[in-house]
Amino acid sequence: MTVSGHILRVPTRVYSQRPDGVRWCFYCRKRVEFTLTFHMPTDPMSYYGPHATVECERGHTDGDLFPGYEREGGE
Repeated sequence: MTVSGHILRVPTRVYSQRPDGVRWCFYCRKRVEFTLTFHMPTDPMSYYGPHATVECERGHTDGDLFPGYEREGGE
């Protein structure tokens, strides 16, 4: 029996990007510009839907969150 599908990584494409302001990045340890990016899965049959990421100008994802915190789906 063969089973196909993806469990952890889903190919996505960038749907849109917009500036999200300057604030503290816990990775960079300074105030930097952040960008809000919306991603769409490329597979129309994907279980996963669109999602957003917040990245600092150096590429740290969710660097604006205090260590140990996670971003909820609606934030």
